[in-house]
Amino acid sequence: MDNASGTVNEPANDSTTPSNNKPASAPRLTSKVWSYFKRVNKIENGKLVLKAECVICNTLFAGSPRSGTSHLSRHLKEHEAAQARISPGHILLNHDVAGNLTNFAYDHAIACKEVVDFIIRAELPFKFVESHDFTGMIQRVFCPQYRGISASTCKGEVMKKFGKEKCDLHALFEKLDSKICLTYDVWSSQQKMGYMSLSAHFIDKDWCLNKRVICFKMIEYPHTGESLATHIFDELLSWRIHNKIFTLSLDNASNNDSAASILPSFLLLDSVQQKLFHVRCCCHILNLIVQDGLKVLSPSIDKITDIVRSMNSSNKRHEIWVKCCTDFNMQQINIDNDVPHRWNSTYELLLVAIQYKAPLHWYVKEINESLSCNLQVPNEEDWKIAQLVSGFLQVFYSSTKILSGVYYPTSSRVISCLTDIHASFAAYSEFSVFKDALTEMKAKFDKYWEEFPTVFCLATIMDPRFKVFAIGEWLNMIGIDQLTIDSKLLALKTLLFQFFDVYKRSVMSYVGQNVQSAIVTSSTLSQTPGSIVVPIMQNFSMQCLKRAKLSSSSSSTTTSELQFYLDLPTIEVADDNQFSVLGWWKKNQSLYPIVSLMARDLLTIPASTVASESCFSAGGKVLSEKWTSLSPNTIEALICLKDWALANSRMQDPAQDEQHAEELINIRASRSDWMAASETVESESENETIES
Repeated sequence: MDNASGTVNEPANDSTTPSNNKPASAPRLTSKVWSYFKRVNKIENGKLVLKAECVICNTLFAGSPRSGTSHLSRHLKEHEAAQARISPGHILLNHDVAGNLTNFAYDHAIACKEVVDFIIRAELPFKFVESHDFTGMIQRVFCPQYRGISASTCKGEVMKKFGKEKCDLHALFEKLDSKICLTYDVWSSQQKMGYMSLSAHFIDKDWCLNKRVICFKMIEYPHTGESLATHIFDELLSWRIHNKIFTLSLDNASNNDSAASILPSFLLLDSVQQKLFHVRCCCHILNLIVQDGLKVLSPSIDKITDIVRSMNSSNKRHEIWVKCCTDFNMQQINIDNDVPHRWNSTYELLLVAIQYKAPLHWYVKEINESLSCNLQVPNEEDWKIAQLVSGFLQVFYSSTKILSGVYYPTSSRVISCLTDIHASFAAYSEFSVFKDALTEMKAKFDKYWEEFPTVFCLATIMDPRFKVFAIGEWLNMIGIDQLTIDSKLLALKTLLFQFFDVYKRSVMSYVGQNVQSAIVTSSTLSQTPGSIVVPIMQNFSMQCLKRAKLSSSSSSTTTSELQFYLDLPTIEVADDNQFSVLGWWKKNQSLYPIVSLMARDLLTIPASTVASESCFSAGGKVLSEKWTSLSPNTIEALICLKDWALANSRMQDPAQDEQHAEELINIRASRSDWMAASETVESESENETIES
């Protein structure tokens, strides 16, 4: 017994009873709870009393044989409940494969890693890890042994993690045997500072579509086409993927067009690949079309949006709105203001406002009388226009959502969406109040899509539900005459077979290189100093036969593979939303060994430069308050690491790309010393640029 503490520790498989103040042996302990408790003797009233001490929190409980273990089990469940929100691999009480409780040993390295990952995912400042409240909460609720880390340590771990994961992504790209499609954007602030974002899209060996942000860097002026092309190519060289690039998706800025015309020469693309290289962001074009129409209709729409802004401008006005809803026995609802340059917010506002037409009219009457306001009451024609706008924009809204996906091919859906929009123009043309707006929107539509984009036509053909048949039918639906349709389909097939020949030659070259590599490697391995070269020709005959088959039958077998795919009828599916085009090609790639390679690359092409709400213009969280003191390199590390972590769990938020654009504008505005402003940007036409 320790005189200082009055405690005697005992092995877990022994027991004592307080007899003559001396310990005595007891039956062996068999309950699983004793993995988390140890028996100790405590002096109470001059006698030794047997206690059970929790090895996790050092709490003492009755520990004599007659006390049982139920109270100890209840205590363990309290620990389990407290740990339920921590990863199963890191809880204090864990279950193994058999369901048995296992001990947890605190590991500071693991704790540091998890905290750093949390900071990255939650976009928190590094100093958060030094917060007394955060550290205390972890210690009190989850792990008493937790030791905090400093902000500088957190930053160092972030940069170390970025270096490691960047190497891992390098290795992934090196092993990748498919093409990579890029999306690129650059933002400009009023201080004439620019920031470049570059994302890589690819389909892996399991036929899963992936996206990775590979660059988020400050770039200096001027932002000419040649300068942007150089920046992009330098990034591709640093990632060693310059020889794997298939397409580049951009918005409609004139300097982007110039960059897209320069890059193919840097990448040494052949003539067929150059025809498909430059892809325009479909969602950006949709936004331009809608904005042109809303400008024409703004006198009527503004009457409704002004009412909503009024009710949201003060608590008193909001209370009047609530009363109006109650007077009409309608559920009180908060209508969000529309946001300039985000047409989807106007669309969503109108959907709700139309349902609350009567309360809105009553609100205008009440507010004008009680507060002497001068709000205009929308007339019946204004409401008719609002209904037409909400109905017409539905097809744009759904198309934008479809074309903004991340984990499914969007390139094969573009032509069907354009056909739907074209049909909407025809359907709404009979409404005279909508005529002027439709004229403006149709003019913008025809500027970019009077003819279906070739690259998206090829991608559509690679969808077994559509093929060439769907292209012909959709051209007919939009009023193209049969002679023109036949001519367009012939041109598409000609290009498709040229594209097929490129892949055929690539496959033949690959097989030939493998055969030569096998000969050279075999010869080298068999050679020892002073000996003659003895070639080892194992499997050489099969490799040569494979190459010979490709070579001798190139005009029949390999070409007929594409023709065979085109000649088969399109497949019918019960639910288009449940059909996986990538899953179909994965299942049938052995039947179409070369065509499947074409399909994989064509289906990789993203239809937009940024997905989901990002195409509705900038918005979202502001990082300037949290990240203003960080260097551009650190911000790039944080943005890339979060994107890569979300990619690993297939939880990437497409809106993040556009949010970062807005966030970096605020950061640059608050730090004029970050990058000196210099020359002006190259002029861009029709205000179709990406500006702050």
